Amino acid sequence: MKHVLTIDYEGWHQMVYGEATGLDRPLGEEALARATDTILSLLHNHAVKATFFVLGVTARAFPHLVRRIAAAGHEVGSHGQRHVPLHTLTRPALATELDVARATLGDLLGVAPLGFRAPYFSIRRENLWALECIAEAGFTYDSSIYPIHHRRYGIPGWPREPHAVAGGRLVELPLATLTVGPAELPVAGGGYFRALPSDLILSALERLASAGRSAVLYLHPYQLDPGPLSSVDAPLSAWRRLGVERFRMAQSLGRRHSLATLRRLLPVAEFQTAGELATAFLTSRRRSRDPGHLKANSPPQSAPTVAS
Repeated sequence: MKHVLTIDYEGWHQMVYGEATGLDRPLGEEALARATDTILSLLHNHAVKATFFVLGVTARAFPHLVRRIAAAGHEVGSHGQRHVPLHTLTRPALATELDVARATLGDLLGVAPLGFRAPYFSIRRENLWALECIAEAGFTYDSSIYPIHHRRYGIPGWPREPHAVAGGRLVELPLATLTVGPAELPVAGGGYFRALPSDLILSALERLASAGRSAVLYLHPYQLDPGPLSSVDAPLSAWRRLGVERFRMAQSLGRRHSLATLRRLLPVAEFQTAGELATAFLTSRRRSRDPGHLKANSPPQSAPTVAS
């Protein structure tokens, strides 16, 4: 069973500066370029194609880096235009955000993205209507829901395998978890790649593959950058400065461990893009609905009803 490696492609400095000040400045190009070199080199050496969910303001600031990713044959999806939690937006504001984000990448690469991932995995129970907006914006699949409990994100009990949402107009690709007793262990990447032992991650992904499940994984460029995460140069209040520094320190911990885990994973696992996984689900779904097709497997688990 093939897993899916995704990159939430955003520049550390630009993202944090924008969130802290509300302004958009093209910051941190050197660090992002360095991280991009590391990622593309690793993927090339192991003949792996990944999906890069690109932040719109990052694409606008550094179009040459995004073109490099596409030219290397990787899939480019949308990470929104700005790095804002979707549950803080009204429905009209989200519709505008999605349209702008999709147009930014479409204008840059000549083809509109088919996939979307919300910043901070910020589709929760209270804003499941966002899935309708994503479908209406023209996306084919979404990968924003983490089926765990977390103070900032997650929907416990959500289906863990690809499934249809938004009235069947959108495929949801949840982030990878492993069932351990009554709990779901998050093994998809990000901070979990930094915190959990590599052996545990690799064992979990092997168990998922043996069970016929594709694990959707995620990383950020700055997790794989050997350079330090420097402070953000912005005029901030003391309280806001403290928040930025706490976030910087938290995201700095274990970054070398993330790179080591990825280097161990790439040679031993098989991968496909998120778009390929969504297409495989849709193909299987069409076959299961064909009266002449022998259904060797039970239909995929259905998702909770999405409120409109």
